[in-house]
Amino acid sequence: MKRLIRWYLFLFLLLVLAGCGGSNATPTMTPAPVVTGVAAAGSPLVGRVFLKDSSIPAKELSMPLAPDGSFQFNLNGLTAPYILRAVGKSSGHIFALYSFAPTAGIANINPLSSLAVTLAYGSDNLASIYSSTDAVGMQTITRALGDAIITVQTALRPTLVKFGAESVNFLSAPYVANHRGIDLFLDNADISISNGIVTLSDLTANSSVPTTLSGFVVGTFDFIPNPVTSAGTVRIFPASASINTGASVTFSSRIIGSDNQGVIWRVVEDGGGSITSSGVYTAPATSGTYHVKATSVADPSRSASVSIVVNAANIIMIVPTATPGEFSLIAENFSGIGGVEITITYDISVLANPRITQGAMLAGTMFFQNTRYTANSVKVTAASINAINGSGNLATVSFDLVGAVPSTPFISQYKLAKVSPPPTGPGSGSPAPDQPPAPSAGGSVPSSGGAGTAPI
Repeated sequence: MKRLIRWYLFLFLLLVLAGCGGSNATPTMTPAPVVTGVAAAGSPLVGRVFLKDSSIPAKELSMPLAPDGSFQFNLNGLTAPYILRAVGKSSGHIFALYSFAPTAGIANINPLSSLAVTLAYGSDNLASIYSSTDAVGMQTITRALGDAIITVQTALRPTLVKFGAESVNFLSAPYVANHRGIDLFLDNADISISNGIVTLSDLTANSSVPTTLSGFVVGTFDFIPNPVTSAGTVRIFPASASINTGASVTFSSRIIGSDNQGVIWRVVEDGGGSITSSGVYTAPATSGTYHVKATSVADPSRSASVSIVVNAANIIMIVPTATPGEFSLIAENFSGIGGVEITITYDISVLANPRITQGAMLAGTMFFQNTRYTANSVKVTAASINAINGSGNLATVSFDLVGAVPSTPFISQYKLAKVSPPPTGPGSGSPAPDQPPAPSAGGSVPSSGGAGTAPI
């Protein structure tokens, strides 16, 4: 009996000691609820991030984004759900992107999250709901956000699968701006929504696919071809060019996934023309194929080149058509021409009774023809206040055949005039409406079937 009493007394003392020890233990602290995430559009956004809660009136927090695009908001004293907005610069472009957090947790901000919130809300006017914090709209997004994320993943699956990102929850999964997976997809792609139109852009090809919001919901989109482009790759737009001697074309560049979009432009060939620091290329006086190169300032080992075909400008030719005795007067690479005067000489022993029909290139001009300029020549004259550009048919000259073997007429002389800018300043006058531009010095082509190039 005594042993039993001692046993109970021992248990009692243990309980007392345990109680005393518990009173000195450090109480467990519950961590504050937070919303965290990364704001990126391929590269991390450099700017600020904002969060609004569902209080009435709404409470707003803001902070600068960390260098890796990350942020964290303490939610103490705030009411769920929360709408987020990030404004900043990524890869040389300004973005205003949105996201949403039904509760504490991860809420990444990127073009895909903006698209998902737009679909959940049913409108692309996210700036309005952010500014007003409409309680009904906030609850609508809360209920529909999960389905909206699945809709985005399904619609973009043919493209996302190329990046191994078809199953990634771009909004609530941990995100690292490391140019891999979903982040590499955002290096290569741009997604914008405006006035009910979703525009899916391939930044590596400077091409876009537009669709309505309703069309996006039911469609699938494969808008970036394989192989996908790695970060740091330099692209030049347009990818090629064909211009006349002395003409200019403007190139632009993009460095995929880089915040430093600076490039150094140069023409590869000596005598191949010139290019400015802003990408404006001017062709030389000599026709040929030349190349322009853009080298990344951030990484000089990365560069790209494009070819430019430079064509001789303002060429005139006369060529036979499929109809015997009929010949086309053809212009090639006309640039800024305001007037033409062309003399065509023919062999009267085989060709007779010339007739001239105005061609499409001279439609809308003041057109004159003289089929009896001399005994063996005709003259075509046209003038325009608007520039005649491009290539095409100036006129068709038809003859009756009087010889067994018809010969091709030839251009014996031509004159071309450039369109002059309108006169300005005091005392400047306008030319008479029926007065063609004064031709420049022309040339002659003594050989049959030759072509003339105006020295202007």
